[in-house]
Amino acid sequence: MALTLGAIAYSLADTCGKGGDACTCSGMHCDAFHCNAKGEDAQIAGRLKQKVQVAARMGFAPLLLSKALPDAQVLLNRWGRFMPSKMNVAAIVSGAEVAAGAHDFAWKLGGGGGSSPSQHSPQYCLYAHVAAVFVVQRFRPLKFAWELLHAKQIAGGMHRRHSNEAGGVNRWVSRALHRHAGMPLPTGLVTDMYLALHRALFLFGYNRVFDQAHLVGWPVASGELVEFAEALRTVCLRPSKRCTLRKLHRDLTLRLRVAWRLATTISREPTERYEIPLKFVQSWPASALRGGLQHSNTETNIVRKKTLTVFMTGTHGALFKEVEASWRSAVCGASSNIHAINFQQLSHSAAYFGANTNIHATNFVPPNSDDLIAKSRYAIISHTYVMPHTALELLRQMMGAWLRGAGPEDAAVVLCTIPAITCAAFAALELPVVHYSPTIITVQVPLQNIGPWLQLYAKMARDPKNHFIVNSEAYNAMHEAVTGQKWQVIPVLALYMNVTYTGHQSNRILVYDRSFTVLLQGLSALTPAEHMLHFIGHTQTDRQYTTFAEHRALIFVPTAVAQMAFWEFYAMGVPIFIPADASLYLWPPLPFGMVNGGVVTEDSGYARPGLPILGHGSYEHWEGVHHLNISVIAGRSTGVSIFVDLTLRRSNAVSVLMTAPGQQIAFDAEAVPLTTMDERGNTHSLEPSGEFGPVFGGRCVRLSNNLGLLSAWLGPRPGACPKLDAPGGCRAGPVLCKTSLWNEIPYRGEPPEGGAEQRDKPLDGAERSGFGESFWCLGRTVLTRRRRQRPWGDPSATSTHRSLRRLTHRLDMFQYPKVGRFISGAELLYKLQELEPNAVETVMHDFMKSQRSAGLALWRDAVLNAVVQHPSQEDLSTLV
Repeated sequence: MALTLGAIAYSLADTCGKGGDACTCSGMHCDAFHCNAKGEDAQIAGRLKQKVQVAARMGFAPLLLSKALPDAQVLLNRWGRFMPSKMNVAAIVSGAEVAAGAHDFAWKLGGGGGSSPSQHSPQYCLYAHVAAVFVVQRFRPLKFAWELLHAKQIAGGMHRRHSNEAGGVNRWVSRALHRHAGMPLPTGLVTDMYLALHRALFLFGYNRVFDQAHLVGWPVASGELVEFAEALRTVCLRPSKRCTLRKLHRDLTLRLRVAWRLATTISREPTERYEIPLKFVQSWPASALRGGLQHSNTETNIVRKKTLTVFMTGTHGALFKEVEASWRSAVCGASSNIHAINFQQLSHSAAYFGANTNIHATNFVPPNSDDLIAKSRYAIISHTYVMPHTALELLRQMMGAWLRGAGPEDAAVVLCTIPAITCAAFAALELPVVHYSPTIITVQVPLQNIGPWLQLYAKMARDPKNHFIVNSEAYNAMHEAVTGQKWQVIPVLALYMNVTYTGHQSNRILVYDRSFTVLLQGLSALTPAEHMLHFIGHTQTDRQYTTFAEHRALIFVPTAVAQMAFWEFYAMGVPIFIPADASLYLWPPLPFGMVNGGVVTEDSGYARPGLPILGHGSYEHWEGVHHLNISVIAGRSTGVSIFVDLTLRRSNAVSVLMTAPGQQIAFDAEAVPLTTMDERGNTHSLEPSGEFGPVFGGRCVRLSNNLGLLSAWLGPRPGACPKLDAPGGCRAGPVLCKTSLWNEIPYRGEPPEGGAEQRDKPLDGAERSGFGESFWCLGRTVLTRRRRQRPWGDPSATSTHRSLRRLTHRLDMFQYPKVGRFISGAELLYKLQELEPNAVETVMHDFMKSQRSAGLALWRDAVLNAVVQHPSQEDLSTLV
């Protein structure tokens, strides 16, 4: 029997706090979740919960929600010290402080060890505080309209001021909605509401790790706050909008009703098209299968089989396992043009190799108060940017000797994975390039370089010799939104998994939560001690696949839009349950910016600006004087010292001072944007004007900027690379020239101070991880000129329930058959009790069998066979 959110989401509400069997836990951690402490504040919080629950079932209808306003106002007045103020927002965002409400919650949840917070209150309940903020802010526009229109009458005693008593609230709310709906709302009021809602999100800590409100039966969580804030931003905080009480009320009411309705559809069972195997090969036109379906066993097309060597680069070990296992399986059989395949890894820092690590658990120690407080601290994300020339140098060193010894039976291909920017290093190669993309393509790319990088990426994808693959429809839609092109989709096959499910009779439920929220603590607080099921965190195990497979079921908390661990567990056949609470996945644009000196400031009008396509105007980080030493290149044979000082300002104008023994030359030059990023990550060419044109000996000079640190390259001598010597060749992007002919121009001494400490502006990464990274990395950067048809909606947006639902309909973890979903703890416990492991395992194995059959055929026919038939494979020795 399927249970809906409206039926059981808050079934614990009537028992928790009243001594019911569903809430038998005791102690401060139970008080933190359920507000069942004794005292007047706790009683008010209990009444508030019940009243808001009634209104929530009707989409938070104002006349029903108005009954909760008196209690909400009382709690806000008493708990005002727990709410972040305007003064300490910067300290919280930078991680120096923790919101007092989050601090109190963490202290209670950790058992109260260590020093007590100065503002601790035994009756304080974080979830009740959030609900009170939501209710009070909901009625602020109505109060403003009533008091403004009746100010004179109130002052003269002709009207009583609106009452917060239940009956009085209903009267002035009804009159404000019907009589004063056309009143304009001042920007100051809307701004204050918008910032108050975002400050309330601080109560849940960094990445909202403490938000399990819906799990334990509270009707208001961060999802409702985010939806409320988005209504204010879209209706009232845009310059072109005229905000009236009627517009805001209608939009907000519709949003909250839709949010309530869509909260159940996010967790719906998959549609029928996902219950049958996905026929990838049959659904694509023949033109999509580059190279055609040419088989070596046909009489008309006999293809000589080859030994394929794959040069891999990336930082994700699980992806290497996935590709290697899939390709080795795909080349088996008569229809393959490959009789052997070898893999060589260019990078050695694989960050993650799946669940099977060598970490063995010691005695598990539950997180104490200090641990939880540290977890709730914000952290401004620092970006580690990757310059493609590092991967290019690795390829040159490793591949050079191999190519010289390659024979007619050999073939080679370059495979790039994460981060996608490493693919740029191979843009000038004649060999085929395969990109397997399990994430967004702008990861680890400096903000000002995203436009040139997307131009290069789209150009490489259009090249018939290359094969760009995504592992899900969600990322296919995101790639299309920013490049205007669709890629081939091959699902994760997880053939490297050799562990099967063995937990049919177990009573242990594994909570796999790498985002380290308090889901495990919340489930433990909901489950009676005598309950037959026991929840165990993944850090309490030895983190081996075989150990995970011994659990009856697994609760998987997604920490990203696509996560390899999900497909690993699904291939094992372990029954999986995923939280479907929208509060875990909604990420709005944050109203914070960073001004000079690294000071964080609130800005309600903040919106991430559109980024230039070719880099024009994005010179904010170029300002400064860069002292370069060109003597190691130009004066190598003569021993002459030649120095170059480049003075860059916030424009494309460059002042150049060249110094050699006994002479100085000063002239102006221009940083001209390249048509696309080149294979070294350069985005501009340095072009002197007039008589100083040949000052670099007629050699091309290219530049890139990584947040203030300059990367400069001197091209080959004239005549060594004709394509580069042609008019406009220096600004043409990747050019087929020998890598060894380019020389990096180093700094003379230390780089400019502070360059390495600079970061992208504006600040939008303070609360971005998991599903939020899609908005941060893609933002509003779109190659509009490459788009033939604009997709409806932003596929990377996760700021509303509607946009989240659109995204989840393309995510494997929400669409694969027999993946359970839950919102409340009651729903999860019911589904776990009704679970039939054998039936679930059978469906999962049958589905993966069909996925693997179709996926392997596509790898073989559309990618690998086409790669070995490319003309560049005829004589590899010429590519050195």
